[in-house]
Amino acid sequence: MLVLCYGIQKSGSTLAFEMVGAALASAGFAQDFVRNDRGRSEGNFISQAKRDSLASLIGEIGPDRRIAVKTHSGFPKPLAPWLDGLAAEGKLRVVASYRDPRDACLSLVDAAAKSRRIGKHDFAEVATLDDAAAYIEARIPAFERWAGLEKTLLLDYETAAFAPGTALDRIDAALGIASHRQAVLRHAFEDAKTLKNKARPARHRDELTPDDNARLTARFQDFLNRYVRPCGP
Repeated sequence: MLVLCYGIQKSGSTLAFEMVGAALASAGFAQDFVRNDRGRSEGNFISQAKRDSLASLIGEIGPDRRIAVKTHSGFPKPLAPWLDGLAAEGKLRVVASYRDPRDACLSLVDAAAKSRRIGKHDFAEVATLDDAAAYIEARIPAFERWAGLEKTLLLDYETAAFAPGTALDRIDAALGIASHRQAVLRHAFEDAKTLKNKARPARHRDELTPDDNARLTARFQDFLNRYVRPCGP
């Protein structure tokens, strides 16, 4: 089974991926290296979720292994029935991680500034809060396609980061496993490199000006209503 972990950048996608991989490993499913098309020799990652690449991955993993692979890629809308069919056959599970987009914007601005300080070009197009909002907004349709598949597990950042026991309950149920909690938490929060900036909940409440908060809230109103507010205040 391919366990595909999708998330918008700076939305806790690495934390979710590390939790899923560690949960599988602790349940007896070794996380062997399969593919990283960024040219790295470790850490399963695909940059394009296309039919041929997904079919190849599923074939390589086979029916007896369960391996987590991370992606930030969307997929073409006509592929949805095929992906639902794979999930129904037990060949694919999707974990779609997400975050309050106002907090994701703040994290993205931080990450872009850090990249510039150390001479890297990650998130080069992001210099302002509005740049970050445009970046996140452009990726929401990809998230919604993954979220709309029938067996997708939706995993929000606030739960993964600050109520990890609840997150692991959901992961175990979605994957049909019984993970070793202490081993998973040790890996995800102590050993793994999860690219965190400040690791604070609901950053927008304290770090955005009232005007910026109102503007971003209006911009992301539909996403907030559909995904964020059902999970909490």
